[in-house]
Amino acid sequence: IFTYEPPALLFFSELIAVCEQISQRIDGKLGRHASRKPQIPAEFADTVVGKWYSSLSATTPPEDVALHTKWSTEDDQSVADLEERLAEKSPADRARELLTKKKHVEDMVRGIENLVSKLSDENSRRILKLKKDKLIKREAAQAAATKVFCGAPLEGIGTDTWKLLWEHARQYSEDHAYAGRAFPHLASDAKCVLCQQPLSDDARKRFASFEEFVKGQAEKDAKAAEKALEDAMVAIGDIATDQAIKTQCDAAGVTYEGDMPPVVASVEALRQRKARLLDVESEGDLPDPPDCTPWLQETKQKASKYADVAKKCQEDAATDTRPQLQSQLHELKARKWLSEQRDAVKAEIERLQAVERLNHAKR
Repeated sequence: IFTYEPPALLFFSELIAVCEQISQRIDGKLGRHASRKPQIPAEFADTVVGKWYSSLSATTPPEDVALHTKWSTEDDQSVADLEERLAEKSPADRARELLTKKKHVEDMVRGIENLVSKLSDENSRRILKLKKDKLIKREAAQAAATKVFCGAPLEGIGTDTWKLLWEHARQYSEDHAYAGRAFPHLASDAKCVLCQQPLSDDARKRFASFEEFVKGQAEKDAKAAEKALEDAMVAIGDIATDQAIKTQCDAAGVTYEGDMPPVVASVEALRQRKARLLDVESEGDLPDPPDCTPWLQETKQKASKYADVAKKCQEDAATDTRPQLQSQLHELKARKWLSEQRDAVKAEIERLQAVERLNHAKR
């Protein structure tokens, strides 16, 4: 049987055949673009992150991908903090424990800062000046004593031992032997409060000159200078032993590692600086003050962290926040899972874009 098909109709028949061939080739390419998108864990499907992941499309912008797949060490810490809070059976007790640690940290920091201040270059110069002033005034007092005691029958007059004896003699005279009378009592019938013998004229003169020396301005100045130096050294305070520092660190929850942790090294340097203050002549001969800034800053941050966590524990104790905390933790874990699929997410969007182009071409 012969059929006749007009040229115009033949053209359309051949065009349809070509279109079907092209469609088949496009279908073949589409078959090679199967999704390799990882299946999201069932427990994350209803999270904000899970719903976003399920809604990926060819038009999902790169900014959204970067935002939803972002993860940092701070996020890891947030997960750890939430898990710790949820594991805490008594948030109120935990808050008290953290605040106690915070106080130990602050006490330790305050003690070190106080020592650093009292052993600073400026204060060390002041103490060295007091020491020099003490030596000068003691020499002046000694010179005055030499003048007063010249020709005394015994040596050692004016020494510390002699002065102690003199003060005890004064107390005995004023309290017992010649109560109500000024010391030394030098009346004609007076007796020596030490040997109980009548005082000769020479003895009276010697007693009077001794008292004049003891109460003289040079001796007063020397004593005042000695007291000023003593007070300045006492004001520095005692420096903790290594064992005491370790105890402080343990109580404060501060890391104590190695043979010479930073806090121990700093305190040892301060201890040596204080010990040398009374031996050297100038500031340049002192050991350099330690640089405590780095570890002090780190320790202060620890105290701040204690305060932050204690506040959260107090909030947990005051209200039942466990459901909210569990929800936050669930979302964070979902975000972490998604951050690990970043490359897969980008590949899926590129696949969807390719499929969209092929479907558009097929249509």
